[in-house]
Amino acid sequence: MKLHREYIKNYKKNTLAILLSMVMTIALAVCLLIVTHTDNHIQSLTEQYIRGAYDIAFKKLTPEQIKRISSDNRLKYIELSKYLYSGEGKEKQEFAVIAANKDYVLERTKILKGRMPENKKEIIGEAWCFKNLEVKPKPGSKLTVKVTDPYNSNEGQKTVTYKVVGIISDNAANKTYGGIAFYTKFKDDYEQAGLFLKYKSGVNVKKEGKEIKSRFRLKDKQMQYNYPVGDYEYYQSKSNKINLFTVLLLLGVCTIVIAGVYRISLMNRSSQYGILRAVGMQKRQIRKLIAAELYEIYLASIPIGAAAGFVIALLISWLTRDKTMQLVFWGKDYAINLDIPIVEIMLCISGVGLIVGVIVFITSHMINRKTAIAIIHGGLSYNNDGKHALMTSFFNKTEKPYKAIALKYVFQDIKSTIFVVLSFSIGACLFVGLFYQAGLTRTMNGIDKQYYFYNGDFKLQKNYDDLLTTGFSKYVLKSIQKIKGVEEINTQRALPIRVIDDKKIARDKAYFHFFDRGASKGNFSFDSYEGNDGTDQFYLSELKAYNESALKHLRDYVIQGDYNPKHMKKNSAVMFMPMTIAKNDWRRSQNYFKSGYYVMDYKVGDEVTFKYRADFKTNVKKYYKFMDKDARYIYKKFRIAAIVYYPYMRQVSNMANAYPSLIISEEQMKKIHSEEAFDSIALSVDKSLGAEYLKHVYNKLVGLTIKNQGASAISIIDETRDMDNLYRKQLIYSYGIAFVVLLLASINIVNNLKYRIYIRKKEISIYRAIGVKHDMICKMIRLENMILGGIASIITCIASFPITLALYKRSQISYLQIGYHNDIKILAAACILILIICNVVSRVITKELRGGSIVENINVVE
Repeated sequence: MKLHREYIKNYKKNTLAILLSMVMTIALAVCLLIVTHTDNHIQSLTEQYIRGAYDIAFKKLTPEQIKRISSDNRLKYIELSKYLYSGEGKEKQEFAVIAANKDYVLERTKILKGRMPENKKEIIGEAWCFKNLEVKPKPGSKLTVKVTDPYNSNEGQKTVTYKVVGIISDNAANKTYGGIAFYTKFKDDYEQAGLFLKYKSGVNVKKEGKEIKSRFRLKDKQMQYNYPVGDYEYYQSKSNKINLFTVLLLLGVCTIVIAGVYRISLMNRSSQYGILRAVGMQKRQIRKLIAAELYEIYLASIPIGAAAGFVIALLISWLTRDKTMQLVFWGKDYAINLDIPIVEIMLCISGVGLIVGVIVFITSHMINRKTAIAIIHGGLSYNNDGKHALMTSFFNKTEKPYKAIALKYVFQDIKSTIFVVLSFSIGACLFVGLFYQAGLTRTMNGIDKQYYFYNGDFKLQKNYDDLLTTGFSKYVLKSIQKIKGVEEINTQRALPIRVIDDKKIARDKAYFHFFDRGASKGNFSFDSYEGNDGTDQFYLSELKAYNESALKHLRDYVIQGDYNPKHMKKNSAVMFMPMTIAKNDWRRSQNYFKSGYYVMDYKVGDEVTFKYRADFKTNVKKYYKFMDKDARYIYKKFRIAAIVYYPYMRQVSNMANAYPSLIISEEQMKKIHSEEAFDSIALSVDKSLGAEYLKHVYNKLVGLTIKNQGASAISIIDETRDMDNLYRKQLIYSYGIAFVVLLLASINIVNNLKYRIYIRKKEISIYRAIGVKHDMICKMIRLENMILGGIASIITCIASFPITLALYKRSQISYLQIGYHNDIKILAAACILILIICNVVSRVITKELRGGSIVENINVVE
């Protein structure tokens, strides 16, 4: 048998320690790479599920351009659509009829019943859309509606009857915005058609987009990238760099761990290398001997470590599974499986092999540079020759002997101390970083739900809020209150108002100029949000009325002032304040955020004067053209009690998003107009009653809604659940890998701490032999380990800030006006865990030392 195998066989503890350190290194690297790649993939799927899965969208192309662009054989899906008609149901429900091909219709849906339309008299759509137009959602039903061709102003409204030939699954975007749409056959009529492209994997979408734009001389507004997909590749590239850095950091700490473990094992048989040198073994042979031993252990660790890493990643995936979550892309259910980056894993395993080579080189160099006699006499062990004279002088001044000995051991074997401290610190930093990433994920989930107003389980909403006197009646509200299982109801009313503007309030002119360029309100286009009707200078806004429940939720988003949701003071109001990304900047964040810059410099306590039409007839063209000079207006003054950054109830029109709007209680609004007609109602239902009962509730809500003109009922239970489940997966991935890092790092640390004491058994036994009590030795070991843990905690606290800051910048969350804050609680938990590990290991080690033979430990190293 070869000599290196004798070492592997006879020094089993050392061999197992080295093997375990290599296995853990490979397992952690494999698990980390699989989980982070899968996590990034889930982030992309989340965005695509909500915002679309195509790569590039085109509009206003010529038929020839559409045909030429679509002929690329690298395209996986080619979506074509054309807006045919604006429709109106019996109760004035608005909808769209879109001519679309199969790829467009099934981008995020699948056919549940029936088939695709084969002519323009056949339609397919979502079940909730048909229900809102009082049509049974099943093939064979008839839909008779009035439609208008938007491209032919000469042709008036006409009645059309469609045959329902198919039902598709719900589209998250349509339900979010309440957009009712039906799809019919797309024929080769490319005029006014939209084109959406999805490329096969491996194609550089940004590059292709630039080439198409250049080749066909397209304007910027004719082409748009789908950023959830396009940016995914960019952020995936950045993420891969971060992952590479994380893995390199991991390999760095594992290098220290493996080298430390091997160095300790080398001390136990250092004299044997001296004997081999003395009997004539050459330096090259020594190097080969060390390499053979380490690489044989390394080769054995590869399958074990890779399998362990895969199993851990699979276990995390299993723990996060959810049978109710369904993602559909292009007509097929999409299963979220593990994303295994083979190339990165192979590079990582090769990196461990390179680490082994570095250890071989350093170890053989350390042995070969000394004489055989020096090695035989322990020349590879740590020195105790008084070279730390300054520290020894300090130790001698210490009152307690065990403190002096503990401090001596911390600074005596400085390399071993560095190994332990770095192992602690890097493991703790990875733990803190992964928990911080989980916190960012949780924040983004809340932001996305906030953006889509996923506040509740069902939403009833009007298409427009330009008339206070129409909406969901008190009868509808009372009927909802009687439904079993309804836990909470939030209501909203809106009165269009003209806020008197004396121009004394500072404002973001660039922002308002941008909004005025595209001013529109319901069916009425107008020139500006600001105007003068001959009596007053004003800007258009809305006075909202929330019920008590909605006001309670609104209070969570206060940034200035306060109010009592139960008893709003007379003539006091809450102001919703839109914010911009930067000062004097027209760019408005797509979401609602606590930090940012006010578009108008209102403050709590300011008085706002506005006027409204006495007859409440604000859905007329004259009102928005500021030409209703014959109308009588009533003036009101309200004092701002609080300012909020998020309106909580969904904004029905752009009016409420452009200028600041005022929010009052329902009781206050009754004094203006006593008859209740709600623009939107959001309700939460006890979901423990079961899916079938929830469907019954939805059908009942649809029945109540269709009696109101221009309104729809939407269930957002599935969308909220799917979004929560996607983010739940990300959270468990982050938390899971954090605990795996903690576990593997702890095992390595325990091993290092035990070996630090193990190689000093001889000295400790000498202390016992001269009469030092066991309790004193326990205190010495505990203090030594706690000092190491304390140093590691300080390094962790310092190093965690740049790590979490890098993760913060990587997440791009700063562009959403969310500031950077390190998680002090997690940092404190990591430091406490370090000290607990030190304390527990110390107690275990000292317990083992109690029963050992003093004579045997003095004479035997291993």
